[in-house]
Amino acid sequence: MGTSIRHAIIPGSLASNRIYLVRETRIMLGTDLAILYGISNSNLNKAVSRNRDRFPRDFMFRLTAKEHVLLIFQSGIAKPRGRGGTRYLPYAFTEQGVAMLSTVLRSERAVHVNIAIMRAFVELRRAVATNEELRKKSNSWNVATMRNSKSFLVRSNRCWSRQRSQDQESDFTLFRDRHERR
Repeated sequence: MGTSIRHAIIPGSLASNRIYLVRETRIMLGTDLAILYGISNSNLNKAVSRNRDRFPRDFMFRLTAKEHVLLIFQSGIAKPRGRGGTRYLPYAFTEQGVAMLSTVLRSERAVHVNIAIMRAFVELRRAVATNEELRKKSNSWNVATMRNSKSFLVRSNRCWSRQRSQDQESDFTLFRDRHERR
């Protein structure tokens, strides 16, 4: 086959496992992207710095210290300082920022990685839409169930009330018949 690991197409699950939700936006960290592209994080940062005009704030931003700490706890990413951690807060790339990276990096691997990442973002959007649809169906089912339950309770209470009044009448008739016999 002759294809090295460095140029192999990455599985979509590898990309989708590295998509996080920050500031109500799906992002990928620059450090994760560097790993997927097979380059160092510093080289990725250099490429971005040389082409800063291609990355507006809605394409790329730096995480705040608080956001970084939350990601560390949620997903086990590298510690911010000390013993192998990062010195700087990582860049966060939105889906558009990831797409722009392919124009900056311009390698065969970058093209394949970007295709896999774009597919992961699309698959994530589908999953979210499906979950939203299921949630709406579940809510409508719950509302219908509640209406049916309420209707059932009203009908059963009426029936129970009628039965109770009939039982009371029969008890009264039985009591009167017994009383009259004496």
